[in-house]
Amino acid sequence: FRKKILNSGLQYSSVLDLACGYGDYCDFFKGKKYIGIDSDTERVNQAKRKHPEASFFCSTIEELPQNISADLVICIQTIGFNNYFQIENTLQVVNKILLATNQNGHCFFNVRDNCKDYFFAISNLMEDKFIQVEIIDYGSCNNDLPLPIASLIASTVYQLPILRGERFKIFIGYKKLLSK
Repeated sequence: FRKKILNSGLQYSSVLDLACGYGDYCDFFKGKKYIGIDSDTERVNQAKRKHPEASFFCSTIEELPQNISADLVICIQTIGFNNYFQIENTLQVVNKILLATNQNGHCFFNVRDNCKDYFFAISNLMEDKFIQVEIIDYGSCNNDLPLPIASLIASTVYQLPILRGERFKIFIGYKKLLSK
């Protein structure tokens, strides 16, 4: 996803990383206002020590305060992936991501195939809120991807072997419309 963001030419000054864990993506967004949210207090405390220049808060995505928002909202390896994630909360979480995305902002999140019953509803929510929506299928059986995206996915799967053999979707919203 990092290459996708770098190569997109997106304009943003703030980043909200939902389910940020230890704040590992903070370095990638140097020079931007970075806000990390995670439900694990210990991870949040370690992230604060590792990245004192950033802001970190302990919260679930479902309980995210409405006053927290950013120009770019990311939620990676959480929806359907995380052991704490409840599949029946899929649409609630996606709605929180969309609400946290500032006007003219962008969001980037992926959803595991075990939430596939929600893919159509997620697509509709995204198309109602953004000028442009991109939905990318990926997984071990997808050979239709351009080389840069395939390389990114291969790298991720290499680092996280638990992902091998499964299929996912990446949802990207570009330029959120006025209404929240």
